[in-house]
Amino acid sequence: MKNTLIILSLGFILLGCGGADSSEIEELKHQNEQLSKKLDELIDKDTAVIVKTVVKEEETKSNNKVREEICERWDNGGKKIVCFKEGYGSNEEITRRIYYNSDQLKIGIENYKSGKLDGKFYSWDIFGNKQYEIEFKEDKFNGTYKSYENGVLDCHVEFENNELVKTIKGNCDESRQLSFFIERDMYMFK
Repeated sequence: MKNTLIILSLGFILLGCGGADSSEIEELKHQNEQLSKKLDELIDKDTAVIVKTVVKEEETKSNNKVREEICERWDNGGKKIVCFKEGYGSNEEITRRIYYNSDQLKIGIENYKSGKLDGKFYSWDIFGNKQYEIEFKEDKFNGTYKSYENGVLDCHVEFENNELVKTIKGNCDESRQLSFFIERDMYMFK
């Protein structure tokens, strides 16, 4: 493509000159060669930059460090959701989300594995009182489920694969589980 561009440029120049003499043609050829050399140097520099970038990207892939990023902001500019990511490119995966209210108080922490809630989940009300402490495995209740009223534990049960297996404290029914998801959506995603 570079040679085609050079030949076309030379042809336009010659036609535009309307019968240039041999010294003008030689001068144009010389200028064309100089431009071609400069173009080759620029291409080599760009290639070197691209190679360095790819090497750094490969290093990042192999290190597989967790990166922290503000995923969403409130209208006032404050952070709303902070995401923690592992992996690279199409293999990137969110491993944790931390939610903040508009006053920048932490109101929730979710842990993920393979795109599903997995691990401990915590949420707090606008006064900083703990609301929920729940264990998930692959988007299902699995382990401890605790809910709090004004920061005081009022429900403590154990789940296994989304099935209630043991009530430890309080009158915890399925409506409580539904309330968790409604409150989570209401406070964290609005």
